[in-house]
Amino acid sequence: MEGQRPDDALAKTYAAQDSRGQRAAWLGRIRRNLPEIEKGLDIRALHDAFWDVPGIVIGAGPSLEKNAHLLTDVQKKYPLFCCDRAYAKIAGLGVVPQFLMVADMSDDVGAFLEGLETRRVVLVAPTYVSPRVLEYQWKAKFFYNVSDVDKGYTSAAVNLTGGRITSIPGGVIVGNMAFVVAKIAGCNPITFIGSDLSMPEPSSRPGEISYEGKDPDGKTVYSLPGFLSGFEWLLKFLEVDIDTKSNILKVFNSTEGGIMYSERLPALSLKDFMQRYPGVEKSLNTIIDRKIGR
Repeated sequence: MEGQRPDDALAKTYAAQDSRGQRAAWLGRIRRNLPEIEKGLDIRALHDAFWDVPGIVIGAGPSLEKNAHLLTDVQKKYPLFCCDRAYAKIAGLGVVPQFLMVADMSDDVGAFLEGLETRRVVLVAPTYVSPRVLEYQWKAKFFYNVSDVDKGYTSAAVNLTGGRITSIPGGVIVGNMAFVVAKIAGCNPITFIGSDLSMPEPSSRPGEISYEGKDPDGKTVYSLPGFLSGFEWLLKFLEVDIDTKSNILKVFNSTEGGIMYSERLPALSLKDFMQRYPGVEKSLNTIIDRKIGR
């Protein structure tokens, strides 16, 4: 992207954080959410639930419309880890994901879910999530903690192996969180759809900087510092994660748009991904029910 080196987006994002103020806000929310947290499940309960089952991370980018229709007939064969804003885009096709991922504390997330089916969906959320989100009726609620500033990566990656899950390292964007949860659940391979990390037009918000670039088709797209930082975080994580380094875990990009392209994220259309990795015939809901004690 023009105007910014790709290797310093993450550093700038961390430098802009007031970690002490952030932690104070998180703590207040956690205290308020304690009754729901106590009734919910820890993210460790999901460990290896879908061992070697292909998983799909669903982002809300503009390209989602290119391949979301393919999920309609196969949603029972693949665990779908849907980012909060993406659910409304696939719900109209009759797609109900097994998991709905939330990563921030904004009350706006609750508004994204109005009118959507939540009783058949497992919520996966940080302990500081907006209480508005917790008011919906969910199949189950899984909670995770976040290490807000993680500059080491290696220790964070190690904490996700062998069931030793202490917290999910702060991945900047919800798509990264969804990927890490899919990895915790044992999915392999994992692919992304709708993770453009860019927009067709520059941001109209006052003071928000947009960086201009080109997508694989040569179209002009615009990205934000947080998107660039999130992409950088993911690439760094893949560099140090023992499973991806050894090629045990395969990660693909089926987004077909935006900026998220790298040698570490081989492009593979969702149609080709499904042909190569056809999913499973056993009931995913049965697996989830066992994990939540039903």
